Amino acid sequence: MDSFRYVLACVALLIADKCYAQFTAVVLDLETRRQIAGVSVHINPRGLVKTDARGRFAIDGPFNSVTIGRQGYESLALDSVELSDTIWLLPNGRSLDEVVIIGHRPKRNFNLGPKRKAWEQKSTKTGVLKELNFFDLFRFKENKHRKRRKKIKEVLDNY
Repeated sequence: MDSFRYVLACVALLIADKCYAQFTAVVLDLETRRQIAGVSVHINPRGLVKTDARGRFAIDGPFNSVTIGRQGYESLALDSVELSDTIWLLPNGRSLDEVVIIGHRPKRNFNLGPKRKAWEQKSTKTGVLKELNFFDLFRFKENKHRKRRKKIKEVLDNY
């Protein structure tokens, strides 16, 4: 009976030698101490694994080393002996300088050229300024219709 147990133990050890445990770890930001999602974990010689939303990844089977990297962080290469269950990534610190945007209000520019000419013509014809109403200068629609009516009247008179 003891020999049977001995043989069974040897067979179990041989099987266990070929089985490898699953390695799991979490990747954290060194400054904010938060999990980082979407980190690429290159496993040598097996392939690529990405971290989930909680920053966790798992490696099945044997591996020699891993290279961990993500945009905005320094890459980290670790041997299987150096690897721990918590991996800290350092932000690479390449950030843009502060940008200041200054806006200016557009200047209002009234084109008083035609109005001023009309006013000067009125004053030169009579010699004395008949009327000057400041608010007439800003009644663009009314003046436009007046000019249009005048033009139509001239066309009809010449017809």
